[in-house]
Amino acid sequence: RKVILFVGGFMHKPNLDAVLWFASEILPIVRERNPDIRLIIVGSNAPDSITNLQSAHIDVRGFVTDGELDQLYKTVRISIVPLRFGAGVKGKTVESLVKALPVVSTSFGIEGMEAIDPVVRPFDSAEEFGIALSALYDDIPRLEELSRAAVEYSKVYFTKDSAALFFRQLFNL
Repeated sequence: RKVILFVGGFMHKPNLDAVLWFASEILPIVRERNPDIRLIIVGSNAPDSITNLQSAHIDVRGFVTDGELDQLYKTVRISIVPLRFGAGVKGKTVESLVKALPVVSTSFGIEGMEAIDPVVRPFDSAEEFGIALSALYDDIPRLEELSRAAVEYSKVYFTKDSAALFFRQLFNL
C-alpha cells in the first residue's frame, strides 16, 4: 500500500477546496519526504480544476462504483480529509474508519465525532497536515495501530446497535 486517497463529490464546494488546497500546499510538503507518494482522487462531477491535476503522482479517477471504491480502500495506505470548511459528520471519514483505513484530517473532517482523538487528530495548517501525513505514511506500526483503533471506534459508534442506542437515548425510550 503506497497510495493515499481522497473521496468526495465535487458539487460540494468544501471538497473542491480541500483537493485544490491539498494539491497546491500540502502535497509538495509530503513529496519532499516521500517523493514516490501517489494520491488517488475519487469523486463525481470533477471540474477541470481537478481533472487538470492528473499527473504521475495524482490519479484523478472521478466517479467510481461502490465495488471499485471498496477495492480502493483495500489498496491504499491512508485516507485524507483536508476540509477547510463545512459542517457535520463527514461520510468520507466514517467510511474510511469503517474500512479500517487510517485518516489524516483537519478539524472540519472530524467535526461532530465523539471521542475521536485517539483515532484521528486534526491538523489544520498545510505544514502540520503535510508533516503529520509524511510521518504517518512511513510509520507502519502506527498505521497498524490506527487501523485497529478505527475498527474499534467503528464498532462503538457506527453499527446498527450503536445507532439504535443513540435514538433510544435521544427519545428517552
